[in-house]
Amino acid sequence: MIKKISILIICLLVIFIIAGQSLKADTVGTEVFIVPFLPVPTPLGPAPDRHPPVIFNVFIKNVTFDGATITWNTNEKARTVFHYGLTQQYGQGSIINDQFLTSHQVILSDLFSNKTYHFQIVAFDKNNNQTTSDDYFFETLEVVDDIPPGNIRVFDSEVTADNQAIRLTWLNPPDEDLRGIKIQRRTDQYPLDPEDGLTIFDGLAEEYLDTDVVPNTQYFYTAFTYDQSLNFSSGAFTRARITAEAVLKLQARPEKRIPRFGNFATEAAVEVRLPGSLKIISVFSLETDDQGYSEVNLGELNPGFYDIALKGLSHLRKVVRNFEISFKENFVDFTRQETVYLEAGDTHDSYDNMINALDISSLLGFLNTSHKVSDLNQDTLTNSIDINILLANLMKRGED
Repeated sequence: MIKKISILIICLLVIFIIAGQSLKADTVGTEVFIVPFLPVPTPLGPAPDRHPPVIFNVFIKNVTFDGATITWNTNEKARTVFHYGLTQQYGQGSIINDQFLTSHQVILSDLFSNKTYHFQIVAFDKNNNQTTSDDYFFETLEVVDDIPPGNIRVFDSEVTADNQAIRLTWLNPPDEDLRGIKIQRRTDQYPLDPEDGLTIFDGLAEEYLDTDVVPNTQYFYTAFTYDQSLNFSSGAFTRARITAEAVLKLQARPEKRIPRFGNFATEAAVEVRLPGSLKIISVFSLETDDQGYSEVNLGELNPGFYDIALKGLSHLRKVVRNFEISFKENFVDFTRQETVYLEAGDTHDSYDNMINALDISSLLGFLNTSHKVSDLNQDTLTNSIDINILLANLMKRGED
């Protein structure tokens, strides 16, 4: 358009000059009319830029557990402001780039792992036209932690003063991501991993009282530390054993002693059997006092129900069945409140728990001697009184 106006003006000027020359030649002395000169119009400049830049090709790259790279383009050179944060209000920071570019990049670092981050881009062109992008977001990766915490230190065990429990103590490691201590227990060997055996503790304390224990059993403990990523340590070890002994007190009175009272001392054997069975767990030798009392240490016999059998030196066996033994006081009354006596006459060295011809023959062989086994009434001499005691019990059989 401007070019056409310029050509038109030039043509008018040419016409004007030619016309002026003609007038000058033909009209000497006459009045000359001067045509006013028309000003040349000033060419119009470009229209102002009111269009904001366009943001496109937004890409999220190289996302890690603590960083990411964001790239984008603008359709014209622009400076940018990059807002980002954990919400759509952003707020964590703004990155300003005052360079006018068409290709843009922001590298984010020091982010939190396993979090969702939002960002928005604001672009300005050279005329300060502004555009704002949509909200974009990405999620940082979760940190892969495969390093277990250190083991606990000074892992110790001791039996309590009342002999009823085992106290475990230790010191936790200083790892910042320590989540807990898991203690496993077995009675045959140390637990090999965090699922091996019985879990007795899982927490962050530095002491535990194991009360679910029985005496005379060896307990093996392994303590595993673990972190927030459930990495378990190799384990620390200790073991403990409650040693307890059951004491069995009893009373048994042999029959027909002379003198009758204060003369109940006798040698005897005590058998501990499984209840309702002839299987013998333990056998103990003892000697009762003049009142028929004695006691025997059963050692590390576990608490429970047993059959207790007693056989005197020349007496038939008596059995108290299904008797409960504990680590407290245990008293077995074979006299059944002083109404039952041990029957005498089993004098033969076969000790067959029967009174028969073998015993008669054995006793007769020791007549008029102080043979302890044959002197049934313990009057210091084997004589006719002892024969009569044996004959009174002839063919009797002791309890099985």
